[in-house]
Amino acid sequence: ERVGAPFITVVLEDCSYSLIKLAQAGRRLEPYRTDFRPIDTVKMAEACGVDALRTSNPDELATAAKRAVDRRRSLVIGIPVNDGEYLRMF
Repeated sequence: ERVGAPFITVVLEDCSYSLIKLAQAGRRLEPYRTDFRPIDTVKMAEACGVDALRTSNPDELATAAKRAVDRRRSLVIGIPVNDGEYLRMF
């Protein structure tokens, strides 16, 4: 926001370094130090003066993103996901 350019950031909240975990699994390695306790990205953003919300509802996400664009405000959107689902996608 220092240069007047708001941005929207989507954080997939899965409590892991998922790409590293997938790479380890692809090499048939046990996951090593890839999981961690939840990080409250909403509170982190708000502490930095940025609007934020957590949702898994696509309509709520779209509404919040549109409102941020209309207001020219940055926004962080946390989306809880299950990292176990990644294996089905890759």
